[in-house]
Amino acid sequence: MIIAAVTLALLCCVGQSYEQIYDPLCIQKGRKCGNNMVYRVIDEVKYADDVSPKVICIVECTCINEQYERKNGQCIEKNNITKRNEAEFGREILPKHCAGRVCALDEEIFNVPCSLTGKICGTNMIFTKIGKLLKKNGTEVCFQKCTCMSEEYVKANGQCILSTKGNETATPTSTQRSATESKLQPTMRKVRNLQLLFISHESTIFISCSILSFLLIFPNVILDEFKSFINKK
Repeated sequence: MIIAAVTLALLCCVGQSYEQIYDPLCIQKGRKCGNNMVYRVIDEVKYADDVSPKVICIVECTCINEQYERKNGQCIEKNNITKRNEAEFGREILPKHCAGRVCALDEEIFNVPCSLTGKICGTNMIFTKIGKLLKKNGTEVCFQKCTCMSEEYVKANGQCILSTKGNETATPTSTQRSATESKLQPTMRKVRNLQLLFISHESTIFISCSILSFLLIFPNVILDEFKSFINKK
C-alpha cells in the first residue's frame, strides 16, 4: 500500500515537473533531468514492509556543477549569464527610437516634432538633421540620421570608435608649431644673450662693491700689506 502511494506521488511529480520528487527505488540519483541538470539525493525516508526494510529517496533536480547557475528554471553557465546581463543592460540604457529598438549607424528615421536632433541614438552616436519638409497643416517633419557624435570618432564595423589617426591630425599643428619656433629662435637667442650680459654686469658690480666695502672697513690692513710689499722690493 505504501509503495503504491509513493509510486503515485512519483508519477504526479514527474508529470508536473516538480524540482523535488520521491524516488522509491533510489534509481534517479545522478540521472539527467534537464539541460545541464541532474537529480541529487537531498533526503531519505526509511520504512519497513512485510518482507524487509526499504528506503525511499527524495531527489532534487539541480545544476550539474558549480559552473552553472539556476535562472528561470534553467541551468546556464555563469559567464553566459554575465554576458547576457551586460547585453540586456546595454539595451536598456540606450534609447529605442528606431522601431522600438536601438538605432543602427547611419540609419535614417522621420521625426515629426524634430525633437531628436542632438540626442543619443547609440553608443557614441547622436541624431543629426539631414532634411525637413512642411506639411499642409504646418507640421514640420525632420529626416534624422544616426551618426557619430563628433569628428573624434570614426565608423568601424557599424560602430563609432575613437580615431587612431593621431599622427595625421597632429601633422599640420606640428608643422605650424615648428615654423613658429623657427621664427622665434633669433629673438630668443637675443634675449638669452641679454640675460647673460646682465648677469655678467651684475657680477662685476657685486665684486667691485665687495672690494670697495673691504677697503672702507679694513683700510689699515690694506695699508700694512702695501708697505710690506714695498719693503720686500
